[in-house]
Amino acid sequence: MDRRSFFYGWVVLAGLTLLYFSLCGSVYYSFGVFVPSIIGEYGWPRGAVSGAYSIASLLEGLLGPVVGMFIARFNPKRTVLFGNGLAVVALAGMSLTTELWHTYLFYGFLGGLGIGFGGTLACTTIMNNWFSRRLSLAVAIFLSLGAVGGFVFPPFIARLIPQIGWHAAWLVLAGVHLVF
Repeated sequence: MDRRSFFYGWVVLAGLTLLYFSLCGSVYYSFGVFVPSIIGEYGWPRGAVSGAYSIASLLEGLLGPVVGMFIARFNPKRTVLFGNGLAVVALAGMSLTTELWHTYLFYGFLGGLGIGFGGTLACTTIMNNWFSRRLSLAVAIFLSLGAVGGFVFPPFIARLIPQIGWHAAWLVLAGVHLVF
């Protein structure tokens, strides 16, 4: 293959897509699988545990302007690395949860920050820098694989929790996301 005909943007897209696949699957879509185990161990109300998910979602949405300023100041690659680093810390931190406020701190706050900084806005900014003609295709591939993460990770976690426990399953998710 002629070196001049190779477009490196597709490699960048593959990396971003794998990262987003893992971020969506491990952080965003897997939380609900853990809720029955957390409730079963600690007896906390379902609404109280699920409040952490609401905080993460709200924080992700409200962070848009802050993430935009962060991207402009530090560049999108650093923003993606920072956000996904926070996501790994949030996932690992959830394995240490013994109090309800831990769930709000690790998943609600750090997870929300991780998704906000490491997710869609920063990744699509990187794609904008690489693609002009095929940007719509690149974004479609990117977003589709994020949704596929929602189909892959929750069943994986549902099978993993009975085998190793929910605390260790959070660590597995952190390790998987760190690899991605």
